[in-house]
Amino acid sequence: MATLDHAALVRGLYGAWNAKDLDRVASYAHRDARMRNVPFGADQSFVEYTENWAKAFPDGQIEVTNLVVQDDVVVAEFTGRGTHTGPLKGPSGEIPPTNRPVELPLVEIYRFAAGKIAEGKVYFDAATFFAQLHLGSTNENKELIRAAFHDLVDNKGAEGLEKYCRSDLHDHQPPVGAPAGGLDAAREGFERLYRAIPDVHSRIDELISEGDRIFVRATFTGTHQGELMGLQPTGKRLAVELWHVFRVVDGKVAEHWAQSDTLELLRQIGATPRQMADVVEPPGAMI
Repeated sequence: MATLDHAALVRGLYGAWNAKDLDRVASYAHRDARMRNVPFGADQSFVEYTENWAKAFPDGQIEVTNLVVQDDVVVAEFTGRGTHTGPLKGPSGEIPPTNRPVELPLVEIYRFAAGKIAEGKVYFDAATFFAQLHLGSTNENKELIRAAFHDLVDNKGAEGLEKYCRSDLHDHQPPVGAPAGGLDAAREGFERLYRAIPDVHSRIDELISEGDRIFVRATFTGTHQGELMGLQPTGKRLAVELWHVFRVVDGKVAEHWAQSDTLELLRQIGATPRQMADVVEPPGAMI
């Protein structure tokens, strides 16, 4: 199919969605087409993905700002506008209607096969999205932290730290040797983590919100492929539990405390007693 036709198909898809003609929307994709909602960490069928947004934003409208086409791939930049008057499947469950207006830039990437969408991905700023919804402070703060873990740990997105943290962030357990417990130190800590465990993945095991404080019990897993706490890579699979407390102010993290079982991590690495004794770090400063 010609490149121009792929662009026209995407425009037709958005026109159908704006009209909430969901049967016609579905006709643009193969029956087994999948969509990856990257900010939400969700993998959905194409139909489930498009219906989720349509139910949550019945008055929603898409305004295309740019289309880039290469072979069977279309990258669409657009602004989504609408009022959240229906339930939305979010990263931690269903978000009830807030009746709040939203205006958000998004990017969708579609791969076509035989004239129909075979798979796609969507990217947007989850922190901005949840802030615009003005969820109750407890839910909003939880969604902020979930999005931060997914973006900063799983997606290795430390360059976007400012989306989730205030410029005057105070990290009470900064990485060893970092200049201070602020944004630069936190970014350095994430970069050390990426080098030490390039395939690191986070799992939130418990999330509790009270006022402006969020408690998180999480597990990080991955393969030891770079220097970690002064120890050379071993190629071993690691799993470590961490405890975090965040203080959130105006939709961003203002303070952070952390604890981790460093001794257990060293045991998994296979550190000798001498190496364990040589590792001198404050509580929680695994990275």
